Amino acid sequence: MTLVTKSKITGIFFIFFSLILFAGFTMLEIEFSYPDILRKGAKETLKVYHQNEFKIQLWWYLMTMGSIAFTFGTLLFQSILNERGIKNWEFLSGIGLLSGLFNTLGFMRWVFLVPMLAKEYMMPMVTETKQESIEILFEAFHTYFGFSIGEHLGFLTLGVYGIVFANKIRSGEFDFLPKWMSWPAYLGAIGTLIGILEAFGIEWASISVQLGSTVFILWMLGVGVFLMLVKEENSELEKSRVQNKVPRALMVSFILLSSFLFNEKSFAQTESQSSTEENAYIPDRELGFNFFRNPSIGAEYRISAISFHIGFYPTIISTNSENENESTTFIRVGITGWLPVTSDRKFALYSGISYVFGLSKQYEGESGFMFETGTRYFLWKGLNVRLGASVLVAPGHQPKLRPNPGVGYSFFF
Repeated sequence: MTLVTKSKITGIFFIFFSLILFAGFTMLEIEFSYPDILRKGAKETLKVYHQNEFKIQLWWYLMTMGSIAFTFGTLLFQSILNERGIKNWEFLSGIGLLSGLFNTLGFMRWVFLVPMLAKEYMMPMVTETKQESIEILFEAFHTYFGFSIGEHLGFLTLGVYGIVFANKIRSGEFDFLPKWMSWPAYLGAIGTLIGILEAFGIEWASISVQLGSTVFILWMLGVGVFLMLVKEENSELEKSRVQNKVPRALMVSFILLSSFLFNEKSFAQTESQSSTEENAYIPDRELGFNFFRNPSIGAEYRISAISFHIGFYPTIISTNSENENESTTFIRVGITGWLPVTSDRKFALYSGISYVFGLSKQYEGESGFMFETGTRYFLWKGLNVRLGASVLVAPGHQPKLRPNPGVGYSFFF
């Protein structure tokens, strides 16, 4: 098997487990109010789990498979480093394997143990004494496998893995990855490590780990994409093209979720590169219609590297008195900056800012702002999918971190 083939297979693994984990966290937040549900005690957690058992169990199973895929991706990445003659990778691989193992053990209790406990707990004739015993058993496993292994050791090893990986990129040892890729790794890792502090009563640490883990997943997705783009070692021109398509400033969009707008110069540079090989697939002007919530259910118009969008944005950011998820709808208007990664512009990164006005629930009649970053890929002609994350900021409310998948169709002219 050639180095290029190994790199592509490893890239597929990185992309696969990134998408699985991103989708899992998103759906568990919708179906299970995760991770907020963990702070509501055994009684409420078991009740909600029992109400949506099949969906919740399925997503936890997929999360477990995603963690296992992460361990295989680590081993495959080690194989690439060996073949490239890169030394001193043992610690990186070891800490990566431990991270995958700890997260797998933490997730597994939700697949087999919790469904059984929830079923017994919600039986019509169950006694109060038995319920108390089930609560104690749940808390015991949650503390050991969830809090101690899955969260504490899982966050610790994942954070260290990200920092070591970033150091390798920054030093130039991983010369097949651009150096700017070290910064989102640093920031995602630090955000994840800060999550450990929640055990010591620091409540805002939970927001840090949500933001950090989201950045980390998007970063791993990016690593997978670059591994897929690896060419023959002697193709220095191709290697330079891959690494120079995205400037250093792009790392800001991974973590700050800011309104950093990429100028048209970078977009034009990509066009000039592609024109020497083939005509760019994605023209400068685009009218798109978005059917899912990224950036909104509505229309979007792009001129070169800048687009404007308007539409309705539904999202789940609260629960009612019965702990059922509530959907809040906003009107959303914003501007987005784009930077293509590939010469045909099918794959691009974006970052933007938008104004939102609440139409229902707690945000009715209130204004706020959303900062978003992510990726878009064209599957077929104008059909495209997006994977991103956003932060909702509004006066009188806590900042809300939201995963933002999207589906749309665009027309070019």
